[in-house]
Amino acid sequence: MDLAVRVEEKKFREDLFYRLNVINIALPPLRERRDDISMLAWHFVERFGSNRLPPIRGITPEAMLLLHAYAWPGNVRELQNAIERAVALAEGEYLDVCDFPERITRSTRLPMAEGEESWDLLTVRKSIVRGFERDYVIRLLKENNGNVSAAARQAGINRRTLYRLMERYSIGLEELR
Repeated sequence: MDLAVRVEEKKFREDLFYRLNVINIALPPLRERRDDISMLAWHFVERFGSNRLPPIRGITPEAMLLLHAYAWPGNVRELQNAIERAVALAEGEYLDVCDFPERITRSTRLPMAEGEESWDLLTVRKSIVRGFERDYVIRLLKENNGNVSAAARQAGINRRTLYRLMERYSIGLEELR
């Protein structure tokens, strides 16, 4: 909703508009930033899931596909609320599709049937894996204070492989500080 247009139409108070419009930031809705969904979901799982016994360890791939397929009309706040609710109601250590609100599971079409064309499952899965992989590399490096050799040992991979992953995801040691 463009408030400036609403002011011109005399459907929004002009004085209130100028009071609110100090800095105008244009941010696309979450449905247009699907790559952010995994990162945000993991952030909210860590935030809400660590306080629970037993703690929530993650999100199943099916649940992550559900999160990527949903339109998120309430944007980041709706995602946050959905994760918080799922954490509160989850019976296991991983959030699954059944832990999310019915409005999300009912309105989201997961590509179960052959020939589903609403979105490309392979592209979504690759995007999710890239997000997990990037987050994992950053987490490893932070845990090891930027020591690439120690991080590679902890992951059970070669140091060169870790450097290639850092290059692939544009991860510099300076951003870990």
